[in-house]
Amino acid sequence: MYSKLEKFVRAFAPERYQYAMSFYRPQDQYNALVAYTLLAILCRQPRIELVRGANDKPFFKSNQDMELSITHNSKFVAVAVSDKPIGIDGEPWQTIDASIIKQVYSENEQRELVNFF
Repeated sequence: MYSKLEKFVRAFAPERYQYAMSFYRPQDQYNALVAYTLLAILCRQPRIELVRGANDKPFFKSNQDMELSITHNSKFVAVAVSDKPIGIDGEPWQTIDASIIKQVYSENEQRELVNFF
């Protein structure tokens, strides 16, 4: 599977291929290739030109009205596209000390957190 992803991205998006290969860990290289492939599937076209904006955030060169967010970690890859501001982050789940929650969140927000999880 890796060789097919690598071949696809290298053929249609050589700059994204170079970006993927800039990662040190092979897993991160693979995830970057998967992210571009997911984006190509989502956009229904194999060649997508991306440019980097503020904070190195990627966006579509041809359609700057569309928002794009890409994340990956050791467990998953996610791509989101929207006509509204969007951001996704694939940080690993961490527990938070209850005393910190009480210091930072209002009582109403604390109830919402409990209901959410």
